[in-house]
Amino acid sequence: MKDKLVLRTGCRIHFGLFPCIDSSGNQHQQQCFGGLGASLRSPGFEIEFSAANELELKGNLTAPTLRKRVLRVIRQLGECGLLGREFSSQIDAIPVRIDCHSRIAPHRGLGSGTQIDLAIAKGLLTILEIEENSIANLATILHRGTRSRVGTIAFQDGGLVSDMGGRQETDTTSIRRVNIPNHWRVALFVPRYKVGLSGVREVEQFRELDCSDMERSETMSSLATGTIVPACAMQNFTEFATAVEEFGRLAGTFFEACQGGTYHGAMVAQLVDLLKQRGARGVGQSSWGPTVFAWFENENAARKLVTAFISRMESSVDTAIVCPNNEGAKFWALSRELKEI
Repeated sequence: MKDKLVLRTGCRIHFGLFPCIDSSGNQHQQQCFGGLGASLRSPGFEIEFSAANELELKGNLTAPTLRKRVLRVIRQLGECGLLGREFSSQIDAIPVRIDCHSRIAPHRGLGSGTQIDLAIAKGLLTILEIEENSIANLATILHRGTRSRVGTIAFQDGGLVSDMGGRQETDTTSIRRVNIPNHWRVALFVPRYKVGLSGVREVEQFRELDCSDMERSETMSSLATGTIVPACAMQNFTEFATAVEEFGRLAGTFFEACQGGTYHGAMVAQLVDLLKQRGARGVGQSSWGPTVFAWFENENAARKLVTAFISRMESSVDTAIVCPNNEGAKFWALSRELKEI
């Protein structure tokens, strides 16, 4: 067993989902979605795993909601046999201290659920030196990526991720991933006192979703694979940002009935309009919101707009300028020197 590990994740922004179509142009019989998103360096989880006499959850993990989530993840690992006979039925006896120093706020559209679940699973199995812990396998065990694999791939590899809807564990033909230019920036605008859909409400909304507009799905699929991914790979910022904005708008029209419009509520819609009026490019809502993102070709352009924006919206919206993450989550062994593993 290793003495100590530290793990740092980023977050993911999701540009939107669309119902998948099969090769004959028909909707899949089972509800299946394509999607597109990007990995960012922050906000993120920073979690330290260290040897202890028994299982201890510290820092942010003492909050009831996160504690419950972490214990559920560990139980799922035990139920599938990954923790061995010794700990499968007695997770309290696992000799590991898990201390969360920073976190992603939940239900803000930044993929906190996938990041924390995979981080806990990967970190715990790594410190226990259990080798059967691939991200694809853990995602299946933890039921992550059942609707979109963007967050799972973002955790593993970072970058811009396009998932056109294949759902078999070994099916990677529908996934494309490219690096995001390191000098590009994303500004995040997070309305305070508002959260996106989650849990039972989210599941119900997907069940009631009208997936009949296959022409719209074809347009979004073409935008993702034919324009957005290639433009990112070629560092064509203008083409990329324009297509991202259109992709997000089309995604929002699928969810108008449950969101109350293309975006999740009047405040988010007003925020999107204001950013566009001020010249922001690639503006969209991440997942269910309420986080809104805008893309910039460099740090100076991002700072100029965000500084002007803060003077008007400071009391109601949190802002941040963040870098792309082209590596995914990072693990280090802590000893006399910091060593990447």
